[in-house]
Parts: sequence; structure tokens; C-alpha cells
Amino acid sequence: MNAIKYIALLLFFSPIVYAQTFTNNSTVNIAANGTTPNFLSNPINVTGLPDIDGTSFGLEEVTITFNTEQFTRMELFLVSPNGRIIELSNIRNGDGNISGTFTFNMNPANPEIRFWNATPTASATFLPMASLNSVNDGTSPNGQWRLLGRIAQIFSINTNQITGWSIKFGNVHTKPAAPNDDCPGAISLVNSSVNDAFVSGTNAEYGAKLPSYGDINGTSVCSSGYTENSAWFSWVASCPNDSINIRSFTRVQTGVVTGNCGGPYSNVACKVIDNPNNYTYKFTNLTPGTRYYLILDGDNAYYGPFDIRWYPGSCIPLPVTLLNFIASYNSEAGNINLHWKTANEKDNKEFIIKAKNYNRDSEFFEIVRVKSTLENTGSNYEINWIPQQDGFYEFQLYQADVDGTTTYLTHAFASFNFENESFTNISYSESGPQLSIELSYSDFLHLSIIDLSGKIIWSENRQVEAGINRLSLPSCIAQSLYILEVRTFDKIECKKLLYK
Repeated sequence: MNAIKYIALLLFFSPIVYAQTFTNNSTVNIAANGTTPNFLSNPINVTGLPDIDGTSFGLEEVTITFNTEQFTRMELFLVSPNGRIIELSNIRNGDGNISGTFTFNMNPANPEIRFWNATPTASATFLPMASLNSVNDGTSPNGQWRLLGRIAQIFSINTNQITGWSIKFGNVHTKPAAPNDDCPGAISLVNSSVNDAFVSGTNAEYGAKLPSYGDINGTSVCSSGYTENSAWFSWVASCPNDSINIRSFTRVQTGVVTGNCGGPYSNVACKVIDNPNNYTYKFTNLTPGTRYYLILDGDNAYYGPFDIRWYPGSCIPLPVTLLNFIASYNSEAGNINLHWKTANEKDNKEFIIKAKNYNRDSEFFEIVRVKSTLENTGSNYEINWIPQQDGFYEFQLYQADVDGTTTYLTHAFASFNFENESFTNISYSESGPQLSIELSYSDFLHLSIIDLSGKIIWSENRQVEAGINRLSLPSCIAQSLYILEVRTFDKIECKKLLYK
């Protein structure tokens, strides 16, 4: 009987925490700032809550009421009392202004807000750009919660406001924060030295899936600056000299860091080899077995997709110490110059170079073998190679020992064009836009219309004949600026496409 009474007392005095909401209905302006978000003057003070672990209790949702007029892009972050920062939104304004109440939670009716040109839907719940669960790490939620935001332009004459906001704690759709150095939202890179595997997509597909904010202050990482992070990729270093290659239609702004999932981060030094639409990051001092993060700025691949390749380095000394391998297109001579330099060579018989045209070939093919000079002090090598077709080429350099052992050394890239003239043209009529394309042979076209978030909104395959072909494009597309991508068997061309 006493035991029953004791259990009853325990149940009576055990704290039962129900969902609780904290609110601030002050109206504040979101200032225009070209570089850095600012704290808004409408904090929420949270008191009397237990620690949040995401299992029994955690951050459920954030609700914000907007009243805006016009802006190019609005960034908004939630900052917890212990300094954890979550990116809620990164909105590009379209034809309409944002006015209404939005709720951000981890089980919404809508995905992240990236481009806004309408009024809120009946169920205006959205996925935040980064996970709310990142604060559910067992720490106390009590203290001051703040919003950090900016209109991402130098100045604005328009009024952009938040007229009230709230945060809700409970246990609906909450999960514990990801452990340090384990970010499940980061897309894992694959070993590209095997069958040329790679990760491909757009920022819209791979945006903001980490429970972390990255770097909001725009620090320079690996010779490229970024001010926001919306695509994260990860790999575990194989050797100190791993390399990363990114191919994109537009300029890539990115960085490489290491550290815990929720920060802080350490910048990783690397050498950037910048070719048109092709960027290689070469490392010299990675720690094998350590996880590294490749972070793409939210503005990257804005007009098209990107491909990312990870090439593991070599952890054992090679018979050849290679100083460089460079591929460059010589438009006057009409060839590609391949040049490489060694610091020393031992038992080296010859070099083998393989090539692949990404517009035409599915496999690498051997183009030349170059005998070694067998000089222990190193040598310079150079050849000129004339491709049979124009396109984007990757060259792989191998070394063969006198005993027949072959070792992959490195790779380089170059674009080759027989003609630099555009083969497409867009004209406009009352019935809609028209595409003219001139080809010297019959071909199979793949056409895509891509919006400014990188989303393909229309695509079609068409057979065309040699000569000039005139094709009608869709007329029932919302008024905006788009990118038309035209792919033939061996060419890719992109044109601006304006619907008005």
C-alpha cells in the first residue's frame, strides 16, 4: 500500500510539459544590406521550459507574419539563446509581394520558399531552409530568441516588415539534433575515378538540407566568397591530396570546410584551377579519414545544373613526382596543348594520356603514349593534340613503370570549338517565342526551359533535319525570365528566354 502511494506521489509531482507558444507582435523593418544580415529588434523571451532534446520536447515551429512591398531577395534566420542559427528562408521576390502569415515546421504542406509571386496558400506551412531540429540538442531553450535578416540589396526605398512572430515548443514532428560531424542532410560525393561517377543536380534540388547555417558572414573560403549556404556535399578524405571538380553552366562560388555539423567551421586551403564552367579544387594537406564539407552558395547554378566529382588522392609515394599537368586550347593552331612537368622519376617507362569528350563519349580512350626521359631530376613534356569533334574534354595522365605497372596520376580539362558562332536564335511573335536552329546534319534535340531557381518547368525532345529549323516554344508560361537550354548530340547552348 505504501508503495502504491509513493508511485502516486511521483506521478503527481512529475512535470508534464505541454506545447507552449511564445509571441512578439511588434512591427519591425527588415533593413536592406548588401553583405550581412542584422538582428531584428523583436526578440522573444522564453522562460520556464525544460531542456529540449527533440524526443520528449523540442522546437516545433516558427510562425511569422510578413508585410512587404518589393525586394530582390530576403534572408531570414532564427537564432537560439545559445547561438545556434537556422536559416528559415531565402526568398526571391517575383510578381507579387509577401503579405500574410507563414509557419515553418518539419512536416509542412509546402517545400522551402525560394521564389515568391503569389499570396499565401490556404495551408501556408513551409519547410525551413535548414532543420529546426538542430536546436534540439539537450540544452535549455530559456533565454532570448532572435530573428536575423536582411533584404539582400545595397538599399531599398520600399517598406519590408515583420508584424509579428512566435515560436512553439512541443513534441510534434520533433527529432534530436544530429550529432557533431554527422550531417545527414549533406549529399555524399562519390569516387569519380571509378566509372566517372558523379553527383549532379541544382541548388533547388539540393538546397539547405543540413541542420546548420554554415557561414552567414560571407567569409572568403578557398579563394571564393559566399554569403549563404544552400547546398552541402560531404566526403571523407582518402589522402592529403584529394581533389574536387565542379562543372557548372554559371560561375561557382563555393568553399570547403571541416568541423562539427552545427559549427564552428575551419576553412580548408586549396588551389583553384579555374577553367570556363569548370573548377578544380586541389588539396595538399587533408587529414585522411576526416569528413569535409563542400558548400555551394545559394546563388550558384542559378541558371542551370552542376556536376560534382571527387577524386581520391594517392597516399603512397609514386615513381613520378608530378609538378603539374595542364591542358589548354590554342584557337590559332586549332589544337589542345598538353603540358606536364615532373620533379623526379624512378623506373618510369612512359606516360599514357586518355581523353573523353563529354558531349559525345561514354568512355575514356587512349590518345598518346610518351616515352620517359628517365631523368631522376625531372623533365618537361609537351604534345599538341587535334580533336576530331568540338566539345568539353577531360584528359587523364597515367604513368607506366618498366615492369608494366600503370598508375593514375591526375587529370586536366579543356574545351575545344571548331566554330564559336551560335547555332540558335530566339524570336518573338504574337503566338509566342520561336526557336531557329541551324545544323549541318540531322540531329535529335533536347529542349528545356529552366526558371531562375534552376527548376526545369518544360522539356521536350524533337527530331530536326540538316539546315535551318524553326520550332515553336510553349506560349502558356508565366511572365518571367527563363533560360532555354538546347542540347544536340555534340553541343549545348543556353539562351535567355523572356515571357511577357
